[in-house]
Amino acid sequence: MLTILAFVLVVGTLVVVHEFGHFLAARFIGVRVETFSIGFPPNIYRRRVGDTEWTIGLLPLGGYVKMAGDAPGQGGSDPAELQNRTRGERLAILFAGPAMNFVLAVAILSGLFYFGMERRVGLSDPPVVSYVAEGSPASVAGVRAGDRIVAIAGEPVPDWRTAMEQIIVRPDQEVVFAVERAGTPTQFPVTVASVGPDAMGYAGIGPPAPPIINAVKPGSPAEAAGIRPDDLIVRVDDIRVGSTNEVAAFVRSAGTREISLGIERAGREIVVPVTPQLAENPEGGEASPQVGVYFRLPFRTVRAESIPDALREAVAETARWGSLTVGQLGRVVRGQGSPRQFSGPIGIAQASGDAIRRGPTEVLLLMAILSLSLGVLNLLPIPVLDGGQIAVLLVESAARRDLSLGVRKGLMVAGAAFMLLVFVLVIYLDLSKTGLLGSTFGASPPPPPTP
Repeated sequence: MLTILAFVLVVGTLVVVHEFGHFLAARFIGVRVETFSIGFPPNIYRRRVGDTEWTIGLLPLGGYVKMAGDAPGQGGSDPAELQNRTRGERLAILFAGPAMNFVLAVAILSGLFYFGMERRVGLSDPPVVSYVAEGSPASVAGVRAGDRIVAIAGEPVPDWRTAMEQIIVRPDQEVVFAVERAGTPTQFPVTVASVGPDAMGYAGIGPPAPPIINAVKPGSPAEAAGIRPDDLIVRVDDIRVGSTNEVAAFVRSAGTREISLGIERAGREIVVPVTPQLAENPEGGEASPQVGVYFRLPFRTVRAESIPDALREAVAETARWGSLTVGQLGRVVRGQGSPRQFSGPIGIAQASGDAIRRGPTEVLLLMAILSLSLGVLNLLPIPVLDGGQIAVLLVESAARRDLSLGVRKGLMVAGAAFMLLVFVLVIYLDLSKTGLLGSTFGASPPPPPTP
């Protein structure tokens, strides 16, 4: 029930904002709005205020604004009818919906940046590899710790965030990593793996997570050695380390022999001997050597110093997300990306439920991402969407004449059929991610690939 309520809250808000953009622009220009609907019929609420009937539909999968004279070939000479306004005015009304979604995304992100938002440590650092997972695609290709990644698939990567974005959107593809090793440029073809139900690209590298101790397990070798919370592990057996993965790999390779940990505590470094013990793996499988520490999650709270700074950060983040969305859509169309990275109603409902359980910040962040995605998707040149109608108006403006009624109707039918096909596809992908599809047809879903 919480998941359903979260879905209605998140999607309903985005729909209201989008359609309210069309509504405000239409009223400002002088077009009469006959219906403002949240959701689709059958209607569970209906009320008329002035010229507009406000309704709430039982199916919360969208909404619409019905304007007077919006159907070509119908209506009269009333200037309050949409088809009697100039093409420029109609374009402004169509653009207003997606524009409101972009404004909402910027507004939410501005608030999050101003009041504080957790972000991954190291994303803005240069992509110098500190650790390569054993047996990972990057390891197999020859990438090593110390390599400085310069470009991925021909795209420059100035920081870890850009590098990870380029990897995530290219599952099951051979991608060229251009790196600098000891000042010498070289290239490695890396076959990026696909992991998880969302088919995210995985190469086995990432920004370092500082090995700061968050907690020590009672009765563990670490407790016996005197290791404390807030200690930072900087060396293992005199070898410099900079991430939790490196420390874990050293402990695994050491087995049950004694190792020395160089620990930074209160501004000075001390050396602590500790002997790992075999312990059960909480994720199953064989027992593994462990010292009994829990590392601090690699996140920190980021706050903008002023409202203008928060706004600048939000605009930059929105532009970056928008570029990623458009780029991934293009890759999917060209057959170079996975459509599984996009979510339909089921995936959005699950994400909404998860976000509301984690707290209001996560809900707001999800709304910002979805609002931006809704704005971008509505600008696609598909006839039933705002972008398709915008494209028609631009063609008519270039030709200096209206398209025939038959052509317009044909475009709308084709667009509706295409969107129905897309809807069926995303539902299928959503079901396949949850495993319901396999169980429904008596088949077991395939196991996820091993990273």
